Amino acid sequence: MLLVEGPSEHRFPRNVALMMFHEHPEQFFPATWVDVVYFPKGEADPEFTEFPKITGPVPSMIQKTLDLLQTNFLRGKIIKQHDQPEAVRVWNYPYAALEEAIVNALYHRDYQVREQVEIRITPASIVILNYGGPDRSIRQEDLESGRIRPRRYRNRRLGDFLKELDLTEGRATGIPTIKRTLEINGSPVPSFRTDDNHTFFEVEIFCHLSFLVEDLVGTDQDNDQDRLGTKTRSEVQKELEDTLEQVLGVTEQKKLRKTIAGIGLEIVKILAYATRPVKRKDILEKELGLSNHTDNVRRYIEPLLEFKLLDRTVKDKLSSPAQQYYTTKLGLEILSHLFRKG
Repeated sequence: MLLVEGPSEHRFPRNVALMMFHEHPEQFFPATWVDVVYFPKGEADPEFTEFPKITGPVPSMIQKTLDLLQTNFLRGKIIKQHDQPEAVRVWNYPYAALEEAIVNALYHRDYQVREQVEIRITPASIVILNYGGPDRSIRQEDLESGRIRPRRYRNRRLGDFLKELDLTEGRATGIPTIKRTLEINGSPVPSFRTDDNHTFFEVEIFCHLSFLVEDLVGTDQDNDQDRLGTKTRSEVQKELEDTLEQVLGVTEQKKLRKTIAGIGLEIVKILAYATRPVKRKDILEKELGLSNHTDNVRRYIEPLLEFKLLDRTVKDKLSSPAQQYYTTKLGLEILSHLFRKG
């Protein structure tokens, strides 16, 4: 296995042997552990929970990190498909996407840099950060497109062992796998970031919007109509107004003020529900519990079309039976800002 080297009278372990099999690799490679920090009210709030640092051989760190996230943060729910009899199960964070991101962080980190792998969790996203960024042949636009063709790999021998354990494929498939897994789950597009000097690599995986809406504005079964999720209706309403002002600008936000008063917090549910094209009947009846009536279309859907928060799939025939509605990039930006506040 080529785990030791040197003359027969003085054999010593190679680096990969210490990473894969020593219980305390941090004794040889400083800061070889994983830190997990949870910010229940977002990173702007001083309240946080820091979990005990995760140590051990690299495969053990991967599994213990995944176990911690699965036990404490992963949730699933059943969602009925709009035009299909089968329901689907979605996750706030798909396990396979987190596994890929965590494996890549420990595989590709620079073990000569005295900085641990760090995972920061908020209600809106999970950020996985490692130091020792991607190869300099990889540009930021490559990360965004998912077309990765590295010229070389860091820690190639470690990657060989992780490949034998079926933890990685070692063919620059990590980012495409993360994006594909999240797309199948209906999650927002992830973010991949580095700096000009490639000193770090950061992956941000965003929570499935249906879980954020549930946490922010409660569910249909809530009995207390003055309290939605963990906040009062007025608190969430104020956050929505502030977010619209921040994203749209003061002038447009003033125009929307009456619209917000008319729609209320249902604007959040509509935008989150329509992240994929849906029919107006589904928006009104299935999501809002209202009748598919013209008055409700005028009140809840048309204002969002006017301010380009929603758009139509069939633009040349507005009354088409195949007409569906979807949240625009601007609408998604509003959701992102709002949930980061939440």
